[in-house]
Amino acid sequence: MHRFRFLLVLLATFASLALADAGAALASGSIFFDGSPGTGPPPATLGPYTMTPFPADPQPFGLVGGVAGPTGNVAFGSAMYHTRIGVGWATWSHGYTGDVYWSNGATTSSAALPGGTKAFYLYAEPNPFATFQITAYAQDGTSSGPIAVDGYAGAQYFGFYATGSDSIASVTVTSSIDFAIGEFGISGGGLEVLALPPSGLHVDDSLDASKPVGAFVDQASSSGYQATVDFGSGNGAQAGVVVPAGGSCPPSLASSGGNCFLVLPSIAAAKSPYLQAGTYQLTIAVSGPSSGSDTAPVSVQNSGYRIDLKAWIPYPLVVDPLNPTPGFLSPAVALALGWPTCGAPLALFVPLPPPAPALLTATSFLRGDTHSAFPGSFRVETILQFEWTGTQLVNVLSTPNPAVSNRAITYSIFLKSWSCDMSALATMTTPTTGAGGTSFQVDYSSATPLVPFAPTIDGHLNGTFASDGKISLDFLTDGFPSHGVSIARNGVSQQVDILNDASCIGQAGVLGFAGLTRTGLGLTGAVTSVGSFTDTPDQTGTSGFSQPPGFPIC
Repeated sequence: MHRFRFLLVLLATFASLALADAGAALASGSIFFDGSPGTGPPPATLGPYTMTPFPADPQPFGLVGGVAGPTGNVAFGSAMYHTRIGVGWATWSHGYTGDVYWSNGATTSSAALPGGTKAFYLYAEPNPFATFQITAYAQDGTSSGPIAVDGYAGAQYFGFYATGSDSIASVTVTSSIDFAIGEFGISGGGLEVLALPPSGLHVDDSLDASKPVGAFVDQASSSGYQATVDFGSGNGAQAGVVVPAGGSCPPSLASSGGNCFLVLPSIAAAKSPYLQAGTYQLTIAVSGPSSGSDTAPVSVQNSGYRIDLKAWIPYPLVVDPLNPTPGFLSPAVALALGWPTCGAPLALFVPLPPPAPALLTATSFLRGDTHSAFPGSFRVETILQFEWTGTQLVNVLSTPNPAVSNRAITYSIFLKSWSCDMSALATMTTPTTGAGGTSFQVDYSSATPLVPFAPTIDGHLNGTFASDGKISLDFLTDGFPSHGVSIARNGVSQQVDILNDASCIGQAGVLGFAGLTRTGLGLTGAVTSVGSFTDTPDQTGTSGFSQPPGFPIC
């Protein structure tokens, strides 16, 4: 029996949906139908989306071309008659008493949805108080199939949602008889989430907590969101920080319009999230008025280290053990030892018979490096390079660098003098330099060839990695000259450490017999420098441990 429902009722069909799980129905592509609520009240979610019911329609009763929703306007394919339960339409289901839209006698109605809609539902009920088949379908053909709906208090739920990058553009409702649709709900504007994996990461790197690891766009809501960040490294999902994107919305999201937000890692979560090399899955999950998530791969490389251990003389000149004071070594003996004449006449090197005094005097010094800080030339250097995987040291390369020793020589007689340098490459060994497992050693032992039987300059550094990338280091060096180490990680200086500071002696203190005593104490091991310190992955450009002056040689 056909009953006209007091004022008639409207609504053709709503279109497009957004993500979620399905009730029973047909699916095409990545849009799905869910009719599981039947005649019951609408659930709070459809698929994975939190749904927002439409507010009361302020339009006057009568023919309308659409209705304003939480995420934008819904446009009907043809005019529908706006009325309300108990006013112009007699019955519905589950106690609903709100707005409905009658098809105005038509057997097919459609509704175009706001852009980016991810989920949408409506209820439909035939006009006659009898059971009729009603079918709803989305723009891609995803259909509910024919569903028997009772015209007397039997309004039926029709829900659609989209997954991935798809959205619901329209929904069409059709039957063999006229009908009303109403009680709409939408997915809060079609939340689009984008994971933004950081690039160029190395083991133990800390992230910049001010840079986003995700972003999302909401077509409707502008607040009320929470997000979690799961780096995929075994630490689980951790709370992220949601901030408005302003002008920093990723282009792929900005083009869709709406409210754009960035997801930042918390300061705690950003600290060294990846302790081993490999490929991980970064997951950004957003909840609130709508929900969504996205996952993207993150590649983490080994961290590369460069350990530079070296020793240098912090003065222009240092005592020559063979000739501590001018005239101590006769020019004849110097010549016999292979010293150059510096252009002085050979006849001057012939000693006069005693007791005649020597007329030609030899003055000599060993040249130093003329700097007290780490940067600059050196007497000996060992560089060790390797990669840290998070569990072991690999790809080890050591480079020993002996230096050229220089002796500054001046021969003088009366007011005439001749000067030149005598040079030779120092000898050098690195007895224990290398790396394996989680530990490494850097060392050197070098002596000047300009002084027969000269004591060696010795330095030794040990380092051991912890699982979080922290290095524990200990060292032992001679008390003379100065020793230091530079530690660089992935090409960035982390710290420079003065392990032994011999600049406390002063230039005058390393000359003459007093200087010979001081330098001898330092070079023979009578005075040493011993200590320990640490290096953490997030140190950058800091000056770490510095051995203070005050050794016995000072």
